[in-house]
Amino acid sequence: MSSWRVRGWPRGASATAKLHATPSGLAIELDVSGLPPSPRGFYYQAWMKGPRGLVTIGTFHLRGGPGTVELWSAVSLADYPTVTVTREPEDGNPASSGQVVLTNHP
Repeated sequence: MSSWRVRGWPRGASATAKLHATPSGLAIELDVSGLPPSPRGFYYQAWMKGPRGLVTIGTFHLRGGPGTVELWSAVSLADYPTVTVTREPEDGNPASSGQVVLTNHP
């Protein structure tokens, strides 16, 4: 298991990520604070990013309040070392909006 801090926007938004290797992949517990619930028509999407691009690892909205978000990845943290969370419109487009609200990358 490893863990690291994730910082974000809006100011004061942050998360602590705990990563656990499992036989099925990488389990990620993202404990989020300071990030407002996504408004209706939007959601948050988590990604792992590396030299080969982005891999989605889950979506969430926080409309029930702050807390822990459970995410899963089938790609290696060594190959995709950056985790980001973006704000996405519910528009059916699977590509990232690029609106990063949390990241572990400086």
